[in-house]
Amino acid sequence: MLLQIIVKLLSHLSLTISCILLLSYNSFSQNLSAEVISYYALINQAELAIEDNQRLLGDSLYKQAFESAKKAFAQDFFQAAQNAYHLDNAEKCLIYLNEAFGRGLQLGQIKNKTELYLYIQENGFRKKDYTHKRKIYLKTLDRDQQKTINQLIKRDQRVRSGKYNRMTWKKQQPLMKSADSLNFIVLHDLCKKKGFPGYHTLGENRTGKYNITDVALLMRHMDSVQLSILEPFILEAISTFELDVWAYTSALDYTSMFKTSIEDRSEAGFPIMIVQQVYGTMSYTNDAGEKQLFAVENIKKSNQLRASLGMCTIEEEAKKRGVLMPDEGFYRKEFR
Repeated sequence: MLLQIIVKLLSHLSLTISCILLLSYNSFSQNLSAEVISYYALINQAELAIEDNQRLLGDSLYKQAFESAKKAFAQDFFQAAQNAYHLDNAEKCLIYLNEAFGRGLQLGQIKNKTELYLYIQENGFRKKDYTHKRKIYLKTLDRDQQKTINQLIKRDQRVRSGKYNRMTWKKQQPLMKSADSLNFIVLHDLCKKKGFPGYHTLGENRTGKYNITDVALLMRHMDSVQLSILEPFILEAISTFELDVWAYTSALDYTSMFKTSIEDRSEAGFPIMIVQQVYGTMSYTNDAGEKQLFAVENIKKSNQLRASLGMCTIEEEAKKRGVLMPDEGFYRKEFR
């Protein structure tokens, strides 16, 4: 599905997108607090320690990260709980899970991990306690904002699925642009009135570290000008743990990485997709059937940008996600 969408974008996106976003790349980290950058750095170190089977070190780093930030993410507490389970520390596992529940983690995510679910049941977990905590948590969310964002997502997805996907690009593209523009107007107005609708307003509804939901999904379909207008609100949200920095860097990558113009054709006349991202967050399935990060201009340069935000290196992200490293330069693919 992603490649189908990309193909349709080929002849309508140009290098001007990345040029407009350069100011964002240069000033992004300057607007983030030291607390936020430190938190991300500690979480990344914890995850890498666990990847290297240094689980006690990972546990210690998680503890430091959570002590450094009052509004840590549910998904990070969930990862820490799973690490505690592997260390056979039931008390700590349950403590971390309760923190995650209080931040929006749903029981279904734990049930998908059968061994973990059985483990906590054997060590004092009671479903009625979760249900009680869930009810309290849901009362903290803004129902009106949830309803508004859900309506925007429905509009966003409606023009990208079903009968709309059977249209020609010439017919579908204006409908997507119109939907995205309307969504931007509503979202911008909401941000001005109430601030960015983030995790503590809508709920942290992610089902994984690299899963995007809610406004993070909408951001990927904003153009560069719209993102630049929203950026002050987004940066404030990141600084107050209302949004994960990866959600925004991946949106910037998604918006900026397509370099193809209508003139980019093979000798046989077929369109050529030309892709280059900045932070190295987006992946695809290569010709060998393996997951790989899309190309970046220069890995060293991308790592410097990532480090300024507390993000791990591209090498480390590829390791954690189990994907191949990106090529340097451009990813090119001819479509027949």
